[in-house]
Amino acid sequence: MIIAVSSPRKAQGQTVTAINIAATYASKEKSVLLIDTNSTFSDMDYYLSGDVINHGIDDFITYYQNKYLDTKKFMQCTIETKAKFNVMMSNKVKHLSDEIIQALLQYASTIFDVVVIDTSNQVSSCIYKKADAIYLVVTPNYNVLASLESSIKNINNSKIRVIVNKFYSSKITLTKKKIKGLAKKIDIMFQ
Repeated sequence: MIIAVSSPRKAQGQTVTAINIAATYASKEKSVLLIDTNSTFSDMDYYLSGDVINHGIDDFITYYQNKYLDTKKFMQCTIETKAKFNVMMSNKVKHLSDEIIQALLQYASTIFDVVVIDTSNQVSSCIYKKADAIYLVVTPNYNVLASLESSIKNINNSKIRVIVNKFYSSKITLTKKKIKGLAKKIDIMFQ
């Protein structure tokens, strides 16, 4: 299973949501890989404090392009966290080609039961096509919610779940009904 976690803007809670999804599946005895493709705002190691993460997509690309990639080399690109799931960091990668993304997801999904991808808008479209589920994390801010429509163009709506983060602690007066009206035919969860 491939799960993409994204946001139309930064600071919406997507990384924490991706970590929580990975930890939940790992707690159910599933083998899980969490991939951070968001090198611009990579803060995964901050949230996984105590876990030093040096390995990542840079290593995968080197092995893949030099045709050295096998299961052992792939696993060397990850590290197991204290929460019992593996992580592959984005390192310094600024652009991931569709070919690299497809190869990465193919290898990952043959080794792991669940692959969770903390994705950025730059690489989302290719990942969305391969994903079994897409979680879009937003805060209850009207401008962010209004940008949802452009974020979900050309995506199969049956794959999309919208998580409205910080809904109950927000002072914004958007109601659930107004939010659901902005994203018709999409499952919305409030947390």
